[in-house]
Amino acid sequence: METLVGGWEFLLVFVGVPVVVATVVVATMATRRRAPATGRLTRFESYATSLVGAGAMMAALFSSTSLISGAFFVFGSDPWTVRDMPFSGQEAPAVLADHASVVDSGFDSAWIEVTGLPTASQWMFYLEIALPALATLAISVAVAWLAFALIRERPFGRALPNVIGVAAIAVMIGGMGAQLAGAFARASVVDYLGTVELTGHDGGFVYYSLNLDASPIGWALSLALIAAAFRIGTRMQRDTDLLI
Repeated sequence: METLVGGWEFLLVFVGVPVVVATVVVATMATRRRAPATGRLTRFESYATSLVGAGAMMAALFSSTSLISGAFFVFGSDPWTVRDMPFSGQEAPAVLADHASVVDSGFDSAWIEVTGLPTASQWMFYLEIALPALATLAISVAVAWLAFALIRERPFGRALPNVIGVAAIAVMIGGMGAQLAGAFARASVVDYLGTVELTGHDGGFVYYSLNLDASPIGWALSLALIAAAFRIGTRMQRDTDLLI
């Protein structure tokens, strides 16, 4: 019964409230009539822009919540389950050992349940969770800011290029930093449990392993170009306002 109540409370807070907020925002924006001939948003465009802005606010709320819940999860767990530990075991899985169609098999990762994990390792694991959440939060704020600027018919505000620029930096740091933090966190677990005991020539845990994905850099550069384009648009709008 307690689980059922908790589930209903979760749905009410994290699903019901954002849906109500989105509905109110859309209803408010839709009350304004638009004339497409004057360059303003049509009613359909107002609906779409309002929904995007409301969705971005919901994403920002979820990201902020994950930052807090992640802290409780990492620092409040003992023992702590470390997953995706790089492993170079030589023995094949028993279910595949005698299979006629399998030439070779092995393990490349494992999980460990560790107690008394050092604080430095806990911070690394938290950064692995928190940095992507911060990047999502920054992007959500930028999208919501742009949506409301479009609704106000002032898409080239002075602050918007800075907001998009901050989002670009957050995407690069969040994407690359989370990968580095996760690799260092797992290396610290091996170091904590004993490097000599866990690693060896005949198979064991890998001390440090990092398969770096550089796609966050590309996304960050794309957002930086968008920020530059909006800065140019801001200057052009300011010049237009001075002429008028």
